[in-house]
Amino acid sequence: MRRFIYLFLAIAATTSFSCAQTQTAQTDKANSKDVKTLIKKMFGHAGGKNLELVDVEPTNKTVTLRAYKLKFKDKTGSRYIYGYVWMTDNGKNMALKLYKFDSETKGGMPLASVIEPKVREKMIKTDLSWFKNILKELDKNNIPHVVGNGNKTIYIVWDVYCPFCYQNFSKVAESLKKGIKLVFVPLPVHGERSIKGFVYYTYLARKEGAQKAMGHIFMRGNGNFIKFNQSLAEEVNKNYNKIPEKERKELEKFYARIRNELIKKGINATPTIIYIPPGENNKGYIHRGFIPFDKLLKLK
Repeated sequence: MRRFIYLFLAIAATTSFSCAQTQTAQTDKANSKDVKTLIKKMFGHAGGKNLELVDVEPTNKTVTLRAYKLKFKDKTGSRYIYGYVWMTDNGKNMALKLYKFDSETKGGMPLASVIEPKVREKMIKTDLSWFKNILKELDKNNIPHVVGNGNKTIYIVWDVYCPFCYQNFSKVAESLKKGIKLVFVPLPVHGERSIKGFVYYTYLARKEGAQKAMGHIFMRGNGNFIKFNQSLAEEVNKNYNKIPEKERKELEKFYARIRNELIKKGINATPTIIYIPPGENNKGYIHRGFIPFDKLLKLK
């Protein structure tokens, strides 16, 4: 029993729950023939060309599983995470995930979704005084990072090669029309490649401003991240040595240090959205992944 609990804790600490809403498990009894047909449809081609499912045979029968809702606090103190663990009444069998068959595709393939709580994550207002110090470092080292001049401020932790930043760039740019000031905080999550990308971004931004530099980087690829990625990498490699060596070396050290500071505080993914509500000095919310800004601005 204890080893199963440890296994679940390990999985919950390293994965986030999916976006599916809670589903109620079906209690109607299906006959053996129907279940075997469903399983064959689901897993008949799971092995590709190398494996073939030739039979499905019912074996041991267990008592009904009961869902137990668990609540975890993120180690960074920025959120609670909720999930189910499924246990038989006698405590001898447990499942970490349970799926509900929802429907079928046109080709007859069953579609399944994980049964999860409606609320899988809740942000917690947390101390962000350390984050304010990072913003001061960006100013001190002449890193252009502010776009817009609205009275509402949202902080975006980003990477030049982040596919999710690229996918949401148009939404982010559109928010400027709503009076939102965007503060971009660099996190080179893709190693030295990202550091070089940020050095090149800084080189551009110091000449033409953060907004034009951001547009120059992200307005390429026509929505195709692979094309975007290749285009940006080629441009960075072609022009990197045009940046004065002293400037390059100083920026490389700076971005490596900023990355370490953010990771130590649990900010290790892009985009991460940070919001400090009006009236708060050093307390706010951290959200891993993109979140609609309208929803974020409702937080108090």
